[in-house]
Amino acid sequence: MFKRMVLIALLGVFSSVSLSAKSILRDDGILVSDLKSMKSELSDAPAWVFEDAKIPYEEMGVAYIPVSNKYLGIEQATLNAKLSLIVVFHEIMIKYKKRFMEQFHESEQTTTNISYAIYNYLATKIQVSDTYTNLKSEVAVVKIKLVGCQIEQIKRYLKASVENLNDNEIAYIAKVAQKEFGSVCALR
Repeated sequence: MFKRMVLIALLGVFSSVSLSAKSILRDDGILVSDLKSMKSELSDAPAWVFEDAKIPYEEMGVAYIPVSNKYLGIEQATLNAKLSLIVVFHEIMIKYKKRFMEQFHESEQTTTNISYAIYNYLATKIQVSDTYTNLKSEVAVVKIKLVGCQIEQIKRYLKASVENLNDNEIAYIAKVAQKEFGSVCALR
């Protein structure tokens, strides 16, 4: 239930731009997995377009370019990549949700608020690292990654965003974040 609500909310937020441009977008979609079979069409593409992510919390997004406007294609590909990365974050939260609720006797609403606060923080740390467009094939590809994530900032963000969290709970969340994000998220 929680997973479905979060995914619906995220899809609503990220697809709002898409829906307003629906009439100019192609009906058929393209996936990152389709890129490897398009090597001949995308012969001028850099190698990273056809490779799997090399670092954790790096995602790629791909989209068709509508009405020969590469910027709309890049925007849509970026939204697709962000959505993929947020799903990864959500899977991490689901993994620890029940344990957190049992250990600290917190409600589901509190854990939901914690998840939203962490998603919001991490969303501010997502940056586009590479882009590629091919107007002939009408394809835009974007690579995004987490940049500048800090555990101390997550702790401050949680204190400011979620009511009634005590220091032990925040320390536990920080420990889990450090374990899951590793070198991608520095301590300070």
